[in-house]
Amino acid sequence: MDVIARKTDLTLALLLVAACCLTSCTRQVGQEQRVLQSVLDHLVESGMLGRDGEGLVVLGDSLGVDPFELRVPAIDANRDTCLTAHYPSDELIADYLAKNRQWQTLQPAAREYALPLPYQFLHREEFEGILQDGGWSLYKRSFPGALGYLEFSSAGFDPAGDTALVYVARYPENGILLVLAKDRDRWRVVDDCLLWTSS
Repeated sequence: MDVIARKTDLTLALLLVAACCLTSCTRQVGQEQRVLQSVLDHLVESGMLGRDGEGLVVLGDSLGVDPFELRVPAIDANRDTCLTAHYPSDELIADYLAKNRQWQTLQPAAREYALPLPYQFLHREEFEGILQDGGWSLYKRSFPGALGYLEFSSAGFDPAGDTALVYVARYPENGILLVLAKDRDRWRVVDDCLLWTSS
């Protein structure tokens, strides 16, 4: 009887741990979704993502950063001019780097955004294939009215969960690192750093 009771207790304990992990993961995905929506809102409000409701937003279907674009050392080198108002903590940078070591495909539930423009998702490999086959002219023919191609990193969070760091690649224009702060339940962009530009 003791063996059955111990097995039952162990099974219940494992189920409890799994449920806690699932709840924590779901909460984190929801938090990241809210951060990315706030980034999109910022891009729309600042005019970086189309004007007058015209154009198509093509979004990458994965979160991540190309290794050559993980340029936190570049930020450090330009600390006096980059993210001066809200320089990310070491813990925030470490979480950002850890979450962006590998690309993560967006789950269906994380593919819903409130945008004043039509949008669609495109797999990164398809995007790269189009560019290799015919460059931006083929891309523009394939996606008429497209406003470039937009990719996000996974969001890094500080230990308190009230500051986030996100990289946005706006191909072919530029790459921007954004710091967001949580104000009650709403995220807002409080600082940014232009990491590269094509012009």
